[in-house]
Amino acid sequence: MGELVISLSAKGLTTGEVQAHLAEVYGARVSRQTISTITDKVLDGTAEWRNRPLDPVYPVVSIDAINVKIRDGKVVDRPIYVALAVTCEGHRDILGLWAGDGGEGAEHWLHALTELKNRGVNDVLMVVCDGLTGLPDAVEAAAMDRFIEFAEAWSQRYPAIVKLWENAWAEFVPFLPSTPRSARSSARPTPSSRSTPASAGRSRPAGTSPTSTPR
Repeated sequence: MGELVISLSAKGLTTGEVQAHLAEVYGARVSRQTISTITDKVLDGTAEWRNRPLDPVYPVVSIDAINVKIRDGKVVDRPIYVALAVTCEGHRDILGLWAGDGGEGAEHWLHALTELKNRGVNDVLMVVCDGLTGLPDAVEAAAMDRFIEFAEAWSQRYPAIVKLWENAWAEFVPFLPSTPRSARSSARPTPSSRSTPASAGRSRPAGTSPTSTPR
């Protein structure tokens, strides 16, 4: 019975509709409180899943948004932000799902990427996205934060490594999300510039990365 209640709730039926369906089809009298208790257990498991620790490194992370109908007093279309990864073992894993409250934008994506970082993600070799509004900006902002941290930590001891990253811009550009910004072809990243584009899909000049310790 519990699985049936969960299945019906997942299809968007309200507590009252689930109760009516069970009575009409199965002749089962189930109170609304019992139905709510069953669905609340699923919510507890969902919260645990959403806050689980993540791997420190993912070879590929695909991020996108899909519009779905959500019942929130009334049925409305809302964007659901999805982060799907390929693990180092080659398995697919959904890292997170976030419900937006309107149009897709940089603020929502920055929140999602920051949450992934806070849950343990330290490095992503390649980010796959389709250039939707706000998404590349959020990726670049998160990656640039890492580059700035790297430069501040190691520029005094290993200035050549930081300089190597800055000078390798032409080789680095192909790994950035594809968007029609001509500025990307001429700009070069500097540790002090937060507006310079960088991507979580990093190349590795001379075998280094912002998360690796220079040799």
